[in-house]
Amino acid sequence: MQSERASESGKPILEYVPCDFCGSDDSTLLYELTDTLYGSPGLFPVRRCRVCKLIYLNPRPTADALLAHYPPSYESHQPPTILGSASLAGIGRRLNLAQKRGLVVRHISGATGTLLDVGCATGIFLNEMHRAGWEVKGVEPAAEAAEVARITFGLNVLTGTLEPGMFPPSSFDVVTYWDTLEHTPSPIAQLQTTFTLLKPGGVAILKVPNWDGIDRHIFGGAWHGFDVPRHLYVFPRGVIASRLSGLGFEVRRIIGGPAGYYSLTLSAYRVLRGARVAGARRILGLLQTPGMRVLVQPILTLLDAVRRGPALTFLAKKPPSRT
Repeated sequence: MQSERASESGKPILEYVPCDFCGSDDSTLLYELTDTLYGSPGLFPVRRCRVCKLIYLNPRPTADALLAHYPPSYESHQPPTILGSASLAGIGRRLNLAQKRGLVVRHISGATGTLLDVGCATGIFLNEMHRAGWEVKGVEPAAEAAEVARITFGLNVLTGTLEPGMFPPSSFDVVTYWDTLEHTPSPIAQLQTTFTLLKPGGVAILKVPNWDGIDRHIFGGAWHGFDVPRHLYVFPRGVIASRLSGLGFEVRRIIGGPAGYYSLTLSAYRVLRGARVAGARRILGLLQTPGMRVLVQPILTLLDAVRRGPALTFLAKKPPSRT
């Protein structure tokens, strides 16, 4: 693996990688993008593999350098104070959690079980499942967010990335990746490990940005699904479905959403930032008000129904044991 640039300490901060899904080095340059959200310096090339069509960042930050691109203000790492709020935003967050919980419960045999959330951030979803009677564990690479999950909710959350041997095989009924898989250096390794960790008949739930969404076509390189350099991959629907099947999963459902409005507003914000519109941050605040979301949500619901909204969720089952 060839490194392109080194930090003052001498450690590489960028690396060249082949396609994670097929190993090919043959790719087409789609975009050279800047980090319009947090201002990480440099250009980040987004490429599409000519062989399997996976879309990935190359060169990209090394594993050691990647966490520096998640500043303290990163949304998913904020303390979960809004959950108890009576505001519309608090109500919206709780409804989203209920929607995720419903997705899990509808696709397992039994009301409760064991669940692993990969990239669990501050543990909001894990706590929701724990309160519903589930035995839960989490993995989170950001040490501060993992500590919030442990202190605020008393959850069993390991700091780091999901690695083989971290848990015994066949430990979980459900493994979830809510907006996480695109952040991982090797999605194929994560999915292989996930297959091993699931019990026979267990379900993996993967929510990822929707390459086929209307918003990607509208916003182009400003689409939040790219979010360079934090998003290392984009998964076209057929590409990830094929890889899941190749790993032994049965892809049971591919559904739109949930909760793509936040991504939509950030895509709009990136356009404003790119055009150097004064007051872009204030406009983002207006777009993210509950009232604006209420106005736009019926359109998003329709787009999700036809799988053209900002996100897709894959439900993939590990086949039951055959006796």
